[in-house]
Order: sequence, then structure tokens, then C-alpha cells
Amino acid sequence: MSEPEPPAIDPSALVEAGKIDVAVQLSVRNRKDAERDLTMLLTRVGGTKFGHGQSTTLMASVPRSSYSEFTRGLTQIGSWQLEAGRSSLPDPVHVAVKLAK
Repeated sequence: MSEPEPPAIDPSALVEAGKIDVAVQLSVRNRKDAERDLTMLLTRVGGTKFGHGQSTTLMASVPRSSYSEFTRGLTQIGSWQLEAGRSSLPDPVHVAVKLAK
């Protein structure tokens, strides 16, 4: 018997609460490959993974100077869309990336 998935986290609420600065949804074909690719992308841009918000959400910190490179890298991993974000980004930028199939 599998455990139920945790309830979905509202990305807007996380941004409003100051826990993250940007929330994106990344549509991918294979979650395992996407997690590996995200880890490699974070390493390349000088970012740091700091955990999972839930089983399908990766939490990370990215230097603001590398944020554009990070978003270009997301495009190479899958199709992404901004779910919520601040108008002015701090340094570093705290990001939640929700993986979806």
C-alpha cells in the first residue's frame, strides 16, 4: 500500500510568507532524470539545493547574478512556467521547483 501524497503547497502563499521568492512548475517526462538535471544545473550556476518541500518540489537557492542562466537551464530540462514570484528578487533567490509530468 502506498502512502498518500502530501497536500499541494500553494506557491503564492509561500512567496507571501517570505519562505521562497519564486515558484515554478517544471513539466518533465521523467522525474528522476529531471531531479538529476536540476542538481547539475544548480551546481553549474552556483546554486544550492536545500531540500524538498514535498516529494515533487525541490527547494533551492540561486545567486541572483545566475538566475537568468538558471531559468535558461530549466528550459533545457522541460517546459516551465512561473507560478508566483516577487517583483524584486533578493540575492540569493530562493526557488521552489515543482516537478510535473
